[in-house]
Amino acid sequence: MLAGKQFNIPVVGTMAHSWIMAFDDELTAFQEYARLMPDNVILLVDTYDTMTGVDHAITIGKKLKGIRLDSGDLLSLSKMAREKLNQAGLYDTQIFASGDLTEDRLIDLKSCDAPINGWGVGTHLSTAYEQPALDMVYKLGAIEKNARWQYKMKCTDNHIKTSDPGILQVKRFYDGKKWLRDLIYHVDLGIAQSELNLAEKSQDLLIPIFKNGTLIYSRPSLSDSRNFCREQVKAFNASKAVSYSVQRDQQLIILKKQCMDSAQ
Repeated sequence: MLAGKQFNIPVVGTMAHSWIMAFDDELTAFQEYARLMPDNVILLVDTYDTMTGVDHAITIGKKLKGIRLDSGDLLSLSKMAREKLNQAGLYDTQIFASGDLTEDRLIDLKSCDAPINGWGVGTHLSTAYEQPALDMVYKLGAIEKNARWQYKMKCTDNHIKTSDPGILQVKRFYDGKKWLRDLIYHVDLGIAQSELNLAEKSQDLLIPIFKNGTLIYSRPSLSDSRNFCREQVKAFNASKAVSYSVQRDQQLIILKKQCMDSAQ
């Protein structure tokens, strides 16, 4: 709520169990909520008994925009709730589901034709639930000594952990508004001509943020950052059948082999 207020982010949501429990009975809680939120009456019906909650929601009548199921067997409960709503003539009243929903659970429910109109996904969307830690290690690529750069790399039998030497940059190639491929190259060596396609435009992705301990980057607004992120995502091919190409430049590959040979 505070983020929505400070950064002008639209805030959405439905009623909480605590709201219902603060009243003497569920129906009174529903009625008061409908009075305060007449244009967004979505009622949480499973605080106590789900089907009784649906009956109480039906009592609210024409003001009812929707109900929310937050626990239990969402498939069977949604079907029973839909039947009750239809019998009461509330055909336009929607059913929303929530409660630790995952993408796999959504797929299962949709494949079973669960009569659910909307999904409230929180925990699994806003957290790295399946991989809470990002496995990253800093590797030194170059160090300046006596006004000269010395290239550094980690050599290991595990090729995944073998690092690339030198001062590196990533160039992204694109055609119109679609990203085509990324190329990792050595700044001093540049890009081999064989890697270039005159029909493709390109841009470097890595930009300096700090220099000698001083911030030299002009930070965009939160809104600009969000819009930029959306445009970047749109530029990728959405097809899962197409893998995005990220390659090393040939000159970087040669330098890496030379460093490995000299280390043996």
